[in-house]
Amino acid sequence: MSASICPGFLLFFMLFLITDQCPMTEAVTQPPYEIQGIYVVVDWHTGNDLATTEINYATDFFTKIARAYNKYPHILYEIWNEPNQQVTWKAKIKPYAKMMIDVIRKYDKNNVIIVGTPNWDQDVDIVAKSPLKDANIIYTLHFYAGQHKDNIRNKVKTAYNLGLPMFVTEYGCYSTDGNEKANLQELKKWMQLVDSLGISYAAWHVADIGEQSSILTKPSEVNNICEAAHLTNYGKAIINKLKSQNNGVKCNG
Repeated sequence: MSASICPGFLLFFMLFLITDQCPMTEAVTQPPYEIQGIYVVVDWHTGNDLATTEINYATDFFTKIARAYNKYPHILYEIWNEPNQQVTWKAKIKPYAKMMIDVIRKYDKNNVIIVGTPNWDQDVDIVAKSPLKDANIIYTLHFYAGQHKDNIRNKVKTAYNLGLPMFVTEYGCYSTDGNEKANLQELKKWMQLVDSLGISYAAWHVADIGEQSSILTKPSEVNNICEAAHLTNYGKAIINKLKSQNNGVKCNG
C-alpha cells in the first residue's frame, strides 16, 4: 500500500501481486475514507510486467474486489500497472482490458476503470488511435521528469487532441531507474502541460524509505506529513505546487 498526493484529494494505491490477499483492502476501502474524500486506486501489478500470463489470477481478484466494493464510488480500478515495451496495445493490452472490464462491470457498472498503455504507460498516442468504446474508462500516463521530456509530452498532446481521457497515476522528478538527478525545471514543464489539458496527476510517493521518489525524509511519522522539516526537496516542490493552486479543498498545513 502506498499513498500519493493528487490535486484536490489524497489518493491511496493498493498495490497487488498474485500472492496478496483481498482482505488487505478492507482498511482503506470502507466508508471512513470515502467520507473524508480519499480515493483508492486498486492497482494490479505483475511480477514480470505481463498481466496476460496471469489472467486467471486477475479475473479472480477483480471479481472479488468489484463484488465487495461496487457500492463505494471512491474506488478506482487500475487493471494493469505499466505494461512494458514488449507488449503492444492491439495484440495484448487492449484484449486484456476488454476482459477485465467485462469482469468488473458484471458487479460494478459505473466506477472508473484505469487502463494501462504501452511502454510503461507512455505510448498514449498509440492508444488514442484505437481506444476502447466502454464508458468511464481512462488511460494511464506515467512520467519521470529526469528522463521523459518533449518526446513524451508530444505523445500526450497527440492523444489529447484525439480525445483520449488520461490520468497520471504516477510521476516524479527523477528518472525511473534513479540514476538521473531531480529535474525540477522539466517537472514544471510537465505540470504546465497537464494543468493546461485538465489531466489529473498523482505524485509518487508519500514515503520515507530513502528513495529519490520519497517526499519525506527518513525517519518520519504520519503526523510529519507536509511538515517542512520532514520534506525532501522533491516533497517541497510537490507541496508548494499544490498549495499554489485552487484544488477545491482547504489546506491547513
